Amino acid sequence: MSAPYQIEPVLEEIISSHLNIEAYAFDELAEWCRDSWETSQLLQKFKKQLQSAICKSGSITPKIYRSWTGDDNLETQEAVDSRLKDLWNACFPGERMR
Repeated sequence: MSAPYQIEPVLEEIISSHLNIEAYAFDELAEWCRDSWETSQLLQKFKKQLQSAICKSGSITPKIYRSWTGDDNLETQEAVDSRLKDLWNACFPGERMR
């Protein structure tokens, strides 16, 4: 049996601070990602962790997403996965996941 996926703190911190329903800043987060230098360590960690969460469906469950953002509109795993993919496409347009 494999160990459960460990949620990385950078991913949680960035999603919690930018996608919280009380201070929603999706566009600002996407702009920061597009404008940051490739050498930004925080950006690189976020990118890697977001990609990993997308590739491992279920690692960010609706319950976890709700606890980070206060958003209870994403009731299914498919909805959360779709939101994460939307975030990837906004932050890293034209980039394919590895």
